Amino acid sequence: MTRVLLLCPERVRPSMAGVGIRFTEMARSLARRFDVTLGIPNDPEEAPANLVASADGVAWADSGVQLVRYDAANLAGLCRASDAIVLHGHVSNLYFAHGEPHGKPRPLVVDLYDPFPVENLNYFPTLGDEPYRHDRATLERQLLEGDLFLCSSEEQRLFYLGMLLATGRLNPETYFDDFGLANLVRIVPFGLPAEKPSAPEPVLRGVVPGIGPEDPVVLFGGIYDWYDPMLLIRALPALLERFCDLRVVFCTNPNPDSTPQGTYAEVLDACRRRGWLDRHAFFVPWVPYPLRAGLYLESTVAAVLHRPRFETELSMRTRVLDHLWAGLPTVATVGGGMSRLLTEHDMGLVVPEDDEAALTEALGGLLSSPATRGRLSGNARRWAASHTWDGVLEPLAEFLEAPRIDPHKSTYPIPAAGDEPARGLARILDRFRRRMR
Repeated sequence: MTRVLLLCPERVRPSMAGVGIRFTEMARSLARRFDVTLGIPNDPEEAPANLVASADGVAWADSGVQLVRYDAANLAGLCRASDAIVLHGHVSNLYFAHGEPHGKPRPLVVDLYDPFPVENLNYFPTLGDEPYRHDRATLERQLLEGDLFLCSSEEQRLFYLGMLLATGRLNPETYFDDFGLANLVRIVPFGLPAEKPSAPEPVLRGVVPGIGPEDPVVLFGGIYDWYDPMLLIRALPALLERFCDLRVVFCTNPNPDSTPQGTYAEVLDACRRRGWLDRHAFFVPWVPYPLRAGLYLESTVAAVLHRPRFETELSMRTRVLDHLWAGLPTVATVGGGMSRLLTEHDMGLVVPEDDEAALTEALGGLLSSPATRGRLSGNARRWAASHTWDGVLEPLAEFLEAPRIDPHKSTYPIPAAGDEPARGLARILDRFRRRMR
């Protein structure tokens, strides 16, 4: 069996966000066909339940995935014991410094599903340009060294292929090896569980004071600076006129120490000033991953709203996929692959950016129509059933069956600053003219 090392940059624990969830599910799915080790930056004992002792530390009892905490001291050994590496984000800097150079090169899969350099542009007013400089250097090294790249959508695929062309990785050799370029970039979106959602215990109703068993609940969830929760806040007075018992639920961030909280603070302050805090607006802790289905099943509708920014065009909102799995009707802002998906498959409603009236109408219509919610919910569940983790990971699994190092990745290095393209063009034209004589 191919020995696969997954290097997750985020902590794997009950309360985790998209990247941690993705690598957790990736490990469990791939373990059905490969010998999988999941490297994480935290103590494996913090990971979700079902851990058992193993020869190498601990493993998940239901899948056999080995869990290990990686660091500069043990990373080279983990790489030597593997046939292929899959990583995401800034953990690649640790890998390039302490893993890859210290032994035989292994095929490297770079997961680019989460376009973190674009997301982090939104933090410029808070953090300055240092994250951009760091992210750019990280991504450039990944593009030069990776053997296969994963993305979430056709939009992302074209975005990354453009970058790979600029770095010399999409070149004549790779193009004529595979005209479709699947040997270079493959679409591997976020997946969904094969089992139906169930709630082992309540997380909102009867648990959060002020949210009753029959209250209509609009779920917003976690707040990041590229989202637009203030649009929902502006629409809330009109909605409260029709639904006096309406409850809106926001979630605290699971990684506040590394995620700027500017927009979160703005929303919290707005709700406090309007007297809505713990009456109509509730800020609840991030729900642990094993209990997340309860959050969706106990909500009436969801709102996923963003500002008009480039980040949206590349995004595939992970939370919306979970909504589809649970059959939670969703109102989303237009833009990006997810709003198109909701429209094409009649699984939710899409409203223009920054359109308070349209959002009010869409949410009001869903809250007042169980029949509409039922139709959208049924369509969402059917779609979700055909997009399980095993299915979406198949392009990655096919590569890992016979992992390969791209033989052409160093053939066309980035030109030095002194190179003159004009002279190169002159040589090309001269050669062409000689052939035509």
